[in-house]
Amino acid sequence: MDQPANRKLGHAWLLLCLGLLFHVIDEAGTGFLSVYNPTVLAIRERIPWLPVPAFEFRFWLAGLLAAVALLLAMAPFVYRGAAWTRPIAHLFSGIMILNALGHTAGTIAGRTFASIHFPRPMPGFYSSPFLLAAAVYLLVRLRKPLPDLRTLRAMRSQWDRRAVENARHYVATGQTEWTAGEFFASGEETIRNVILTDMENICQGKDPRSMRVLEIGCGAARVTRGLAGLFGEVHAVDVSGEMVRLAREALASCPNAHVYQNNGMDLSMLPDLRFDFAFSTIVFQHIPTRTIIEHYVRETGRFLQPGALFKFEVHGTKVRPPGFLRRQARKVRRLLWPNDRDIDLDTQSWFGVNLTPRDALRMAEATGFELRYQHGHDTQNYWLWFFKQPVP
Repeated sequence: MDQPANRKLGHAWLLLCLGLLFHVIDEAGTGFLSVYNPTVLAIRERIPWLPVPAFEFRFWLAGLLAAVALLLAMAPFVYRGAAWTRPIAHLFSGIMILNALGHTAGTIAGRTFASIHFPRPMPGFYSSPFLLAAAVYLLVRLRKPLPDLRTLRAMRSQWDRRAVENARHYVATGQTEWTAGEFFASGEETIRNVILTDMENICQGKDPRSMRVLEIGCGAARVTRGLAGLFGEVHAVDVSGEMVRLAREALASCPNAHVYQNNGMDLSMLPDLRFDFAFSTIVFQHIPTRTIIEHYVRETGRFLQPGALFKFEVHGTKVRPPGFLRRQARKVRRLLWPNDRDIDLDTQSWFGVNLTPRDALRMAEATGFELRYQHGHDTQNYWLWFFKQPVP
């Protein structure tokens, strides 16, 4: 499950691997061991217990090339967003930054110890600026939190299970058993209450039948059928393959409605289209991390026309605080997987995470939207009106 944000992190990892390879070639070609080995001997004289190895050229070069090959072999896992690669990436970046700065300092000083001088620049210096830039870029990419594959797979499998168990109830929990007529009538009621009362913001003077609309999290098409009856063209996505199958069955008589299964985070499966309005209801309340919500918002903005509205609701109330043991477990998890720091261990993809008005404003600014209106910030139906900012 390759995400665009993961691809950027993978590119950064690959760039640093190539930077290290370039650095090894630079050191080998400029006689780095002629400075390194005497420096090691000087260190051993001063700190005998420090295990700093000296090398023969062939073993040193073979070891470094093997390390580069191993790091390159890890690249597919980085591209896939595997959580275990992130601590390694932090360590890799840190070591390479120190490496590059060490060569720069050596070049400025012209020596490592008072007794070990060499002509400037220090061997391996020429590749150090590139190595430093690549290492810093990887750290920058690591600061952007990403959900790992386990989170996305859990979302998909849990919603597939719910779809098989009782799709209509999990889409709209007002009733345990819905008839088809009742279920789709509830979607029409949502259209009347949330869409038809807000046509000025939604249409902005356009004829609804000329508009192309995007729905995030269509489920079994409860609202999608109503959207298809009102707007000219509707494209809807859902993480669950079972929900997508049910939605396509429900929309068989709606040729202007199209349903796609996405990966639970972005909209990379959509055709290259621009939308006049985007909508989502009772979806983001079930998403386990703010990171995923923000990715959805950013991706939606990528497909919206400038000035268009993305109207959606999130969980505005805080979930019940976990007990002491769960709080400690969550602290440990945040240390190990900082990219998934918003996951509440006992809620996953049902209760989701809450957003405060400050969170909503920050998210709008970070994703290229203007938060123009909001309603119900202290409820589980916290509605947000995000208008896409015009491209400068």
